[in-house]
Amino acid sequence: MPEEELRIGDWWVRPRLSRLERGGRAVHLRPKSMEVLVFLARRPGQVATRSELLEAVWPGVNVAEEGLTRCVADIREAFEDEPAQPAFVETVAKRGYRLIAPVEWTAEPEGPSAPLGLVVLPFRDFSPGGGQEYFADGLTEQAIADLSQIRRLRVISRTSAMRLKHATADVGAIARDLRVRYALEGSLRRSGDEVRITAQLIDARADDHVWAETYVGTVGDVLDIQEKVSRSIVEALRLKLTEHEDGRLARRSAPDFPILDCYLRARAAINEFTAEGVDRAIALLESGLETAGPSPTLLAGLGFAHFQRANLTPRREADFAEARRHAEAALRLDPDSAQARLVLGLVLMVFDGRQQESVRSLKRALALAPADPDALFWLAVAYANYAGRGGAALPLAERDRVPEVLTPEFTALARRGPHFSWQVASLLARLDLRDAALDWLENAVGRGFVNYPLLRYHDPFLAPLRPEPRCERLLRRVAREWEAFEV
Repeated sequence: MPEEELRIGDWWVRPRLSRLERGGRAVHLRPKSMEVLVFLARRPGQVATRSELLEAVWPGVNVAEEGLTRCVADIREAFEDEPAQPAFVETVAKRGYRLIAPVEWTAEPEGPSAPLGLVVLPFRDFSPGGGQEYFADGLTEQAIADLSQIRRLRVISRTSAMRLKHATADVGAIARDLRVRYALEGSLRRSGDEVRITAQLIDARADDHVWAETYVGTVGDVLDIQEKVSRSIVEALRLKLTEHEDGRLARRSAPDFPILDCYLRARAAINEFTAEGVDRAIALLESGLETAGPSPTLLAGLGFAHFQRANLTPRREADFAEARRHAEAALRLDPDSAQARLVLGLVLMVFDGRQQESVRSLKRALALAPADPDALFWLAVAYANYAGRGGAALPLAERDRVPEVLTPEFTALARRGPHFSWQVASLLARLDLRDAALDWLENAVGRGFVNYPLLRYHDPFLAPLRPEPRCERLLRRVAREWEAFEV
């Protein structure tokens, strides 16, 4: 899909995001509908025949014209266009369609309403002897969480940012590749209780440093230093915070450093996505609670660790129960604990099957932590795979850059479960990533997912895959295994 952006009438059209914007309002299109719109926009005022559109948007695939008709209907609905008196897309009888609104291809708009794109690169550990990478990762995550609270910033998610930890490209090239203007890079040097944190903001477009600062203090000053970094970026970019945003930056739980250090060590162990790592995290968090007493930070982390262990080991029921218990305990201490809301939402979804309550909890987690990829991903799964609300799932998946969430660690975890593999396949199919969707679907079937009626008829998001020869072969195999299944 083209990288350019364009203006159609009084709408900004962003093909890469499958999004239309006007007057602060955003409308999302299905990827195929956006491809149809872009094809028409490449030849404004000219008739594009149905055969030309089918060949351009579905090359080499035998697709019924109903698929094209649905795409055109999506476009008209997005533009609020009337087929009888069109202002955007006109039907030319027995021929095809043409775009009749003015079209202007342009660069990304800059103005008072356009958010500024920013990526927080993983902080580097320059401590003597190393060993502080987990702490540097914690600084990165907190910076992303803080800056994501600011409406005028579009911050790349934690998962996408962490994939850049060992990137060799220069900062400017990374920012341009992510289609953001600014990059924040930083480093940590810790020796005992003394810390030295350096941060700098780079304008990738001008290839220039906008702001840089070095902070020296103790480990107990870390959260204050992080707030200073975020406020310095706001000032350097001349952004005006709303009262709510200012409060969100200032109002933070400030656990004693031993609690924060324990949590960050446990989080690093959880992110290994291994049973051994999760067991180590649980031991760390339990020890931290014995020492520090009740802490919403440690309780929420312990709940998340138990949820992850439920997906890695046979102790599912016990671990789900523990995940719920610790999440609820954390929320009694801090009702605004984003991670506790996330854990509770996951338990409600996966273990209880209470999908509406799960969505409410996940939405609250996302409101508290807008860049949390776990909340983004699982809320998208809840909408698309459990509730059949793909239109609500798509913007969440786009914000999280779903293909980038599928890190080797996450993939290793999700591929072990046939149900999770089907969920990922269904979501990727909804995003029109067909090859990747079929890979996950084959893995689900290989691990015993033989629900033939669901795959053949009832999952609406798999519909684009079914005409594919590869999918047809897989479905024939599933049909045989389903028919042979003894009840």
